[in-house]
Formats: sequence, structure tokens, C-alpha cells
Amino acid sequence: MWAASIARSVRRAPNNPMKSDWQTAPEIEMVEQLVLRTFALELGTLQWPNRGQALNAFARQVAIYVMHVNLGLNLTDCAAVYGRDRTTAAYACRKIEDLREYRAVDAMVDTIEQAVQRWQHLTGRAGAPGMRRLS
Repeated sequence: MWAASIARSVRRAPNNPMKSDWQTAPEIEMVEQLVLRTFALELGTLQWPNRGQALNAFARQVAIYVMHVNLGLNLTDCAAVYGRDRTTAAYACRKIEDLREYRAVDAMVDTIEQAVQRWQHLTGRAGAPGMRRLS
């Protein structure tokens, strides 16, 4: 199952998230590319070990939210992608969910989610959002 392979890739990640194996997981890479392009950020910006500028942190929170909601990764795996703690991923999801009350944020996240869903459909990976536990 493709979701299990994502989890294995995330869990194999070394301590340095800049050079980890999980970057080869196409689902995670696709979400990251969508978020980077949406926020006009450079490659690797989301991988910074520190918080970075507010825009970088917000973009990372959006990526974590989309991975959790649309790819079905659990919070521990989402956090591991960026070298963060599970509670940080939970905070990111709560924050984005709250900010979706604003039309501009909701439209931006919705656009990313629609692109993910189209990609899942085209690659035969549709149906992933219902999967929460990967192990």
C-alpha cells in the first residue's frame, strides 16, 4: 500500500531533515512543491531547522495540514517530515483550520487541496484522505 511506503520513508529519515530519504516520497514532494510555489519560496525553505520568517513557518504549517488532511499521514509522520515534534504538527493543523475562516486563507488551502486530489486521481492514489494510521 502506498501510504505505508510513505510512512517507512518518513520514519527512515535521519536527524538532518535537509538530507533525508523521505524527500523521495512523491506524495510529500508534491505537497511541498505546491506549497513552495503558492508562497513563492525557494526549495529547502520548509526544511530549515529553525522557525525562520513568519511566512516560512506559515507555509510549513500549511504543508503539514495538507499532508495530514489530504494524504492521511498521522501527526507524528507529518512532524517528522520537517524535523518537528508531533505537538507542533497538531498546533499547525489547529491553526490552519482556524484560519480557514478567512476567505483568502480558505481559498489558498482549498486550491492546494484540489491540486492534491487531482494528482491522487491521476496517479491512482485516490481515497487516501480516509487513512489516518499508517503503521
